[in-house]
Amino acid sequence: MNEMDIKPWLIRMSQGDEEAFQTIYDLTRDQAFGLIYYLAPNKHDVPDIMSEVYIELFKSLDNYQLEQKFSSWTLLFEETKGNMTMSAETLEDLSLSKTQLDSIRQARNEVKAQLNPGESAVVYLTDLDNVKRLPFIPVSQPDVNEDLDTWRKALTDRHFDVLPPDSLLGTYRFTGGMELSPFGAYAGSETDIAALLEELKAESEESRKDYIWRKTSIPTSFPLLSYTTVYRNSDQETLYLVMETPRDSKVKIQTLAPSSAEYEEMELNGHAAHYLINDSFVYTDSHVYQEISWMIEKEGQAILYRLGSDSPAMTKERLMEAAKSI
Repeated sequence: MNEMDIKPWLIRMSQGDEEAFQTIYDLTRDQAFGLIYYLAPNKHDVPDIMSEVYIELFKSLDNYQLEQKFSSWTLLFEETKGNMTMSAETLEDLSLSKTQLDSIRQARNEVKAQLNPGESAVVYLTDLDNVKRLPFIPVSQPDVNEDLDTWRKALTDRHFDVLPPDSLLGTYRFTGGMELSPFGAYAGSETDIAALLEELKAESEESRKDYIWRKTSIPTSFPLLSYTTVYRNSDQETLYLVMETPRDSKVKIQTLAPSSAEYEEMELNGHAAHYLINDSFVYTDSHVYQEISWMIEKEGQAILYRLGSDSPAMTKERLMEAAKSI
């Protein structure tokens, strides 16, 4: 949906044009449904919420300021294979300032330095209190398997056909493999998240500290099996090869990025691929993360591959070259 396309219809709808209302509905319903489905705790309520949203839109149109953006959420792509759906969206309220990003980096690194291998935590920053999509920042210090043969065997035992090479692009060497994400993970229901957030807020207000952190248990009930192979070059620049597959049921993976993120659809060894670069990534020191992702399906079971880099010097072309070699 293009913002310029919809504003003439908004003007006409504000003047009582019923055709304009139908056009606006047709232009926005897919995005609205996706966002409501993502946010609604009870998926059976989505149709009713959809109806309420458009009723409220109609009621409040007289107060709508045309100079404001109508939509702050954009679906970049959605793809389904077998028992997995992956998508990516941009959200304006995920756009962070350099000061906020630097605060996150400092807090994240200070907490990570206090974790033992295999431990994880969450960090609450008062500076992010108004960013609803970032209630807290997960941090982990994963156990790392530094033996490539042992790591390959572990992946073979989990029925992955594609095994990680010993190097990528000639200069990036295998340094280790780990389960779950190297950037941190937290597993909890919306109720759990809300309760934890209230506790962290209360502790923050009492202590008057800029950030509060708490150790959490390593997630064991993720619906997704996730394995990351890490490669580094002599400049300590990193490539992350992530392989993910659902445990048994259908899974939907959503990537959220700020509106400044750039996306391109690509073709990779006969598969549809997706390139995304985020310049406000909260889990890397560079604040940059770019990746190419693609899915394959085998007997109804989907496998998602992601190859990513946190180096500002990495180009899209070099990342694609590495992905083609896997």
